[in-house]
Amino acid sequence: MQTPKPTARGIWPSDGAGILINNPAIANLIREGKTAQLYSQIQTGGAQGMQTLERALADLVQQGSISQTEAMAKAGKPGELERLLSGN
Repeated sequence: MQTPKPTARGIWPSDGAGILINNPAIANLIREGKTAQLYSQIQTGGAQGMQTLERALADLVQQGSISQTEAMAKAGKPGELERLLSGN
């Protein structure tokens, strides 16, 4: 469980997190040491409840819970966050 973190605007929302669900494809990637491919599996695993950190941050920005500047500071892939926020 994540603990909310203080930010310049108050408390960091606890739902600002990526979600990885272990399924056979994820387990196989980890077993074979292909961790670089996990991100794309998380992106395509939305129907199973997975979400990337950047998707979670984009949602929080769009809800007005955090600023885009705060989200960019937390993003592991700022370019992906920008893409999500621009709607592309």
